[in-house]
Amino acid sequence: MFETICAYGALRMGLIKDVDEAAKRQHTPRVAFVAKPVDYTVSSDKKVAAADVDLLARALSMGKLHHAP
Repeated sequence: MFETICAYGALRMGLIKDVDEAAKRQHTPRVAFVAKPVDYTVSSDKKVAAADVDLLARALSMGKLHHAP
């Protein structure tokens, strides 16, 4: 599903001329999820307060959510 979103996104942005070209351009555009700030803990166990960030975003990279918040 996300590959299809990326393919049509690339087409609409003018990055490719045909959706079949998306196979050669697998890494752009990226799909990201954006949410309101909440408290969270990073992989190094550092605590981050919701008040310290404006929003949360997670991007897909190589078909998986990127590990960095």
